[in-house]
Amino acid sequence: MQAARPLDCFPLVRARRVESAREAFSRVYANNMTIDPLNHGGTIDVVINSCQLSQIGLHYSGYGGGVRMHFSASKFITLSFPLSGHGKLSLNGSDTLIDPRCGLLTPEEMSFTTEISANYQHVVLKVDPKALESKLAALTGTPVHGPLAFEPRFSFAKPGAKLLRDHVFALIDVISAPAARLPDLVRAEFEQSIMVMFLRASRHCCSHLLDADPPEVAPAEVRRAEEYIEANWRQPITLEVLAAVGGVSAFSLFRAFKKYRGYSPMQFAEQIRSRDRDLH
Repeated sequence: MQAARPLDCFPLVRARRVESAREAFSRVYANNMTIDPLNHGGTIDVVINSCQLSQIGLHYSGYGGGVRMHFSASKFITLSFPLSGHGKLSLNGSDTLIDPRCGLLTPEEMSFTTEISANYQHVVLKVDPKALESKLAALTGTPVHGPLAFEPRFSFAKPGAKLLRDHVFALIDVISAPAARLPDLVRAEFEQSIMVMFLRASRHCCSHLLDADPPEVAPAEVRRAEEYIEANWRQPITLEVLAAVGGVSAFSLFRAFKKYRGYSPMQFAEQIRSRDRDLH
């Protein structure tokens, strides 16, 4: 019996024909691509599972044979989490090795080629670039102009990368559970957490904004944010709204919460929600 693969309850395609695989990939990544099997028979043996949430997508691909794939300019930012096998990415004239120790990050509007071995498997996190730019602007208080440029290599030896991987696979476990129904509020805030971890763990053209110490803010801004959360705890608490309510960057606000309250805005929201559950 075939062991369960990630996202097996969200099957997209099981294909041996190149055309079927190409059509499935185009549906997932919304771009044109070519697939060339690296065998003499000209067939491809691929399994694709796909789950699209609001601002992120989670996808699994497994290959029975080696393939070479060329992707045209993507409309999304993607990060792969290799599970087995190996390969390489060719992007901007340079090659990056792919294996379970190193993820593969591809930005929007970039064409690239991957060549992977037989029995290669990976999970892919797909992120809406506009949503990611909005989170970054709210975090730093600095507008983002133009597509984010990323370093393609994503080493899982780094703590932030390990944390992101753990959360991605935890989300996969939750949504794959029998009769799973993740509440919209929980799902939205989980997606937001993953996007923030993604921004912190990757290296990109705006990483210096996240590396810098944020400006100090007064307790009054913290209290304004608390009042908003107390009045809106039934809705997802977004970084964009918190930054607007406090009149400061979300990064500064989170630091101030830790300093003056000892917890984060999201932990405060959970306290309010837990209080309501206890009352009912």
